[in-house]
Amino acid sequence: MGENMSYRDKMVLIIISIVVILLAGFFALIKPKYETLVADKATYESTKADADDVQRKFDEIPVLQDAIKSTYADAKSTAAIFVNSALEEANNSLVVDKVQYHIDQYIQPAIDESNLKITSLVLEEPSAEAMEYYYYVPNAVTYSLLEAADVNGNYNQKVSDAMQAETILGERETAEVMVTTAEIQASGKREDILTFVDKMKEDTNAVAITTLGISDYTFSGGLESTTREEVNPETGEVTVITVGPTSTDGDSTLNITISFYDAKEIDEPKVD
Repeated sequence: MGENMSYRDKMVLIIISIVVILLAGFFALIKPKYETLVADKATYESTKADADDVQRKFDEIPVLQDAIKSTYADAKSTAAIFVNSALEEANNSLVVDKVQYHIDQYIQPAIDESNLKITSLVLEEPSAEAMEYYYYVPNAVTYSLLEAADVNGNYNQKVSDAMQAETILGERETAEVMVTTAEIQASGKREDILTFVDKMKEDTNAVAITTLGISDYTFSGGLESTTREEVNPETGEVTVITVGPTSTDGDSTLNITISFYDAKEIDEPKVD
């Protein structure tokens, strides 16, 4: 049969054979490799996306470190007022057994300088107390005609802007600090009491006078008011005139409650 084939037929047969061999080689060898290449490329793209995400997070680390350090510095300076120097031992050891003793020793110089005569001093045990936010709440009145006129939402936006501080602070959780209270009953002159109050006011720690009661705000020294009668010579009408105590340099009893607040100093974050 081969002897009867023309040269042309032989060339066609050879070409067909080559094509068959190439196709067979493609399906047997090249196609699996191609499929593997496609799969590897998909894996590469997925892995590269993960790597890029990780790299992005790495690039953000210095920015986050700076932000954390800045926040720490701001918070430390703000919170420093609550690191009460009168309670240094309790802050260092976290044991509050001697807090009342230290508070007693801490306020004694102010008592001595003001010449107050202490009749009673009660120091409460330390406890946790929530620090409430103090903020102004605007009285924004809305009414039906205002709501009907607010077709563009402008009035509602103004109310929202006015209430922004109240809205934000109202949603924040309050933090707790440690507090110990001193209840003092004493007596002294006006200058003595004012000197003691000024000493507490000048204190750099978180100290607050929560109650202050003075029995005799005139400081009359216990003198009583007097009365006298005056007669109108023309009408004969009698008028009773009350004359108050003239002394303003007497002693008065004092009831005062002082709260000492304290919070542990924030640790510096380790961001390295």
